Amino acid sequence: MSGAATPPPVPRQPGPPPVPGLSEPPPLDAGTLGRAPATQASGLSIQQAAALAGLPTARMSMGRLIMEGQIEGRLVKGMVHAVTRTRYAGDVRYRQRTGTRFTLETPSDSGGRMVIAYHISLGRVVRWLNRKGGLYPVEGEVPGGHLGVWSHEPQWSQRLLANPEILEDVLHLLPMETRLQTLAIQVYPDRIVYTCMGSEGQIVNMLAGWVETSVRLAGRLEAAPRPTNQHRPGWMERHPVMLAVLLLGAFFFFIIAGALLLVGLAFLIAG
Repeated sequence: MSGAATPPPVPRQPGPPPVPGLSEPPPLDAGTLGRAPATQASGLSIQQAAALAGLPTARMSMGRLIMEGQIEGRLVKGMVHAVTRTRYAGDVRYRQRTGTRFTLETPSDSGGRMVIAYHISLGRVVRWLNRKGGLYPVEGEVPGGHLGVWSHEPQWSQRLLANPEILEDVLHLLPMETRLQTLAIQVYPDRIVYTCMGSEGQIVNMLAGWVETSVRLAGRLEAAPRPTNQHRPGWMERHPVMLAVLLLGAFFFFIIAGALLLVGLAFLIAG
């Protein structure tokens, strides 16, 4: 799906000077991950902002900072990890941090499955995955025209988005104008997952609002009429790690096959 408004990219900071070999960023830990820039007005780290928002417990797991807390009877979980990419300077490779990914998971017994995201982030591959997961496009524009919606039961999603209170929460989490990247709301039968990527300072400033809105939205989804048929997770949702491995394997297979084909053509031409 393509949209009327595209969130502008987060400004990228220049990377470190190239060094021989692959220069990896230092390992993340609860004391350093999420530290706001010195110029940040609040002076808080992401971990400190999360604690003030009701997520006081923090731990590290597989390179991610996980923050949890009980809010209105719900165990809300926030997850943060650094996003990096490999840069090249001739034969030298180095890692550059390009942003911070933040995920907020809030329990919500809605019984349905729905994806709400910016049109620009729902490309061909994502639409294919949605269809394979039993999700269908929801007709009708969300106010602002910048969001696309996919659902296992489009009529149920249309009723939800016709509720002005639910729509208000959705637009608060996914505004028409933002400097964040890859924003999306994933509604599962038992939880809501909100995802975005931006700078640490942006996340610090907006985290409390995201937590408050997500908890409120979770309650409103539970109070709304349930879908006619509760969503049953398909194979891809039950095995997300296996899906990622298969997609990665297919990607490298086509790269290697293409390279071998080019080598074979070169030999044929040379012969």
